[in-house]
Amino acid sequence: MPTWTSTASADVPAYEEEARTAAETFREENGLGIAPIADIVALIEQTQDVDVTVVGVDDSNEHGLTMVDPVRGATIVAVASSHNPMRWRSTLAHELGHLIFRDQSNGKPGALSVGSVVERRAQSFARHMLIPLAGVRHFLERLNEPLEMKAFSDLVQRFQVSPAVAAIQLRDLGAINTPRYTAWSDIHTPTLSARFGWADQYTSLQAESNQRRAPQRLLARVITGYVAGLVSLETVASVRGVAPQDIAAELDEAGIKPTARMDEADEDDLLAGADPDVDLSWLEDI
Repeated sequence: MPTWTSTASADVPAYEEEARTAAETFREENGLGIAPIADIVALIEQTQDVDVTVVGVDDSNEHGLTMVDPVRGATIVAVASSHNPMRWRSTLAHELGHLIFRDQSNGKPGALSVGSVVERRAQSFARHMLIPLAGVRHFLERLNEPLEMKAFSDLVQRFQVSPAVAAIQLRDLGAINTPRYTAWSDIHTPTLSARFGWADQYTSLQAESNQRRAPQRLLARVITGYVAGLVSLETVASVRGVAPQDIAAELDEAGIKPTARMDEADEDDLLAGADPDVDLSWLEDI
């Protein structure tokens, strides 16, 4: 059985090593081991003390942003919904990288650094976060068949990353040569899922990544206010991004009801009537 080791050389950029180390440390500190990450949105919210929102915008580049309110010190990660679940997961992991390295505090407010070392480091972090080299090595060591297209599809499916990202990790472990790396990097995930029988799972992943998602902590606070009679049902519906009658039925089914009548004078005016369809069309100009 071959022993798979990284072929990294002195030519590896410093940011790549920094990103890999940070991702491995994060996984270890949070008990993730080498397993695939199921819900990266919840992982970010639960480990970084930030709000994460997935918004439905017309954003062909499927952007993500980490924003900080300098007055309240609150941080929110906003990511566009997407029909491409693998890229969507990478975008979220990319923003997690910025949080880990505190790039939102170290840079200039409102400044963009596309193509910079900071962005490349976050991109590398996302790759190592989603598909760690140790996880790929474990996969290869237990592979009962040649490393051909079927096994490559299994790797992509297991870690839910794009073929291009999976190919980089295989190349860096010396498991594939340059021609195969180039060929496999050009494959699209729908092609693999259709060819090797996991198209249904890919459709499910698309549904998840294309779904609007309200910040969990914010929504929890609003529902607490609703139960206390301080926040209206319409406000809850606005934050949740659904019609009032739908949220009413959802809360009623869950047995969640106000324990007091709402005093309209106490309602948070900042939340009342908030538009759930946040306009991030300006992202297209980035």
